[in-house]
Amino acid sequence: MDLLNLLINRTVTIALEKGIIKSKSIIVDATHTVSRSNPHTALAVLRERSKLLRKAIYQIDGEYKRNLPQKNESGDLDQELAYCRELQRVLDRINLLVKYRL
Repeated sequence: MDLLNLLINRTVTIALEKGIIKSKSIIVDATHTVSRSNPHTALAVLRERSKLLRKAIYQIDGEYKRNLPQKNESGDLDQELAYCRELQRVLDRINLLVKYRL
C-alpha cells in the first residue's frame, strides 16, 4: 500500500471513530496528490529509461551488448547522466536507432 492510501485510510478511520463522517461511503479525488505522494527521483527515471532502451537493443541483436557502456551502479546522478550520454553517443555512432526506427 502506498503512503497516500495509508494516510487517507487512517484519516477516514479516525474521522469515522470521532463521528465527524456520518456517511457510509466517501469519494476521494486524489488526481493531483498522487503525483506528489509517490515522486520518482531523477536518478530512478534515468535508470528506468536506460533499462528500457537496453532491453529494446538486446531484442534487435544481443551482440550490441558488448558495444554498450558499463551500467552505472553508483547512486550518483552526475554519473548516471554521464552513462546516459555515453549510451546515446554509442547508439548514434552505430546508427542503431535510425536503422530500426525504435
